[in-house]
Amino acid sequence: MLDALYNQLIKAAINQNQRIGADCRKICNSTNIPFGDRKLNIRWVKIPTFIKENKPSHYAVFLVDIPYWRKGELKAIYKQCIETIDNHDIDSYTIFLVGHLYGYFDPLLNKPMKNYKTFIINKEKIDKKERALIINFICKFIEHRIRLLKDTDKIFGGVQQDIERLQYFVETFTPMRVITCAHAYEPSKIKRTIKSTSNVSFNISHITREGGNNEG
Repeated sequence: MLDALYNQLIKAAINQNQRIGADCRKICNSTNIPFGDRKLNIRWVKIPTFIKENKPSHYAVFLVDIPYWRKGELKAIYKQCIETIDNHDIDSYTIFLVGHLYGYFDPLLNKPMKNYKTFIINKEKIDKKERALIINFICKFIEHRIRLLKDTDKIFGGVQQDIERLQYFVETFTPMRVITCAHAYEPSKIKRTIKSTSNVSFNISHITREGGNNEG
C-alpha cells in the first residue's frame, strides 16, 4: 500500500511539474539503507507549491518504513531521511514513518512532529485507513497554503494559476481521503495546529494498530 501511494504521489507531482513546465527528473527517489540489523526504506516526492522569482518551491513528502524501531533511534532515522534529498528548493516537508515502535512513547508530548516533523504510524504496513490519514494530512497542508494566498489582496496572474493548480492536486486525491473504518481514528484524537506557512504540526493522541495506546 505504501508503494502504491508513493506511485500515486509521483503521478500527481509529474502532473504538477508539467503544468508549470518544470523538470520532472528529480522529483522523487526511493532507496533502501542498512539500519542496524534492519533496512530503512525511504521514498520521497517533491510536490511544487508556489512559484517565487520564476522558481518553484516544494513540499517534500517522505514515505518511510522499517520493520521496527526504538525511541532512541528516531533522530538517526530522521537524519538518514534528510540526507537522501536535495533541500535547496524545499520550503516544507513531512516524514511519515511506518513501523512498530519498541517501547512506550508518550503521545501527548508529540515530540516527533515538533522536533522532526515525523508522523508516526505504529504498524508494520498501512491499509486504506492509514492511507487516508496520510493523504488528509498532505491535502490539508496544501489547502492551508491555498487559504493563505486567498487571504491576500493579490490574487491574479501567476498566483491565481498556482492556486488553481494546487486545487487540482487536492481534488485528485479527494476519493482517497475517506477513512472507511469510523472507529480507527476518532476526530477528537487528532488536533491540528498550523504554526506558519511552512509548518503543519499535529497533536496525535493515538496512532496504533487498533487505535489504542501507542505501545510497541
